[in-house]
Amino acid sequence: MRRMGIEAIYPKPILSKPNKDNGKYPYLLRGLSIYTKLQSTY
Repeated sequence: MRRMGIEAIYPKPILSKPNKDNGKYPYLLRGLSIYTKLQSTY
């Protein structure tokens, strides 16, 4: 089926919509001055 390019016709899952149960996390490094690479890893 895959080799021939045949595909079933049914509604596919919409993966780009965010889930309401999952919360959003704030960007913790906003407003901080990072001078070295190691500061952003901690």
